[in-house]
Amino acid sequence: MRIRCEEGIALSWEYKKALNNWGFAEINLRVSQLIPLGPAKLEELTESVRKAESKHIKARHEYVEHIANCLACSKKILTV
Repeated sequence: MRIRCEEGIALSWEYKKALNNWGFAEINLRVSQLIPLGPAKLEELTESVRKAESKHIKARHEYVEHIANCLACSKKILTV
């Protein structure tokens, strides 16, 4: 098990939460394309996917940056 600092644990949790939100937004958009919805609703769902993807990318970047710079979090990372 990898030993992480408190900030690493928090960033990991935020990343997982953002990933789940983005996944659910993407699923909602794909399902909405199967049922007839108005263009306003489709645009709303598309915008929610864009926002969720943006948050996901930001959370991933923050998490990876922290792992790269923190000795406690990067201690057990294996490189090939």
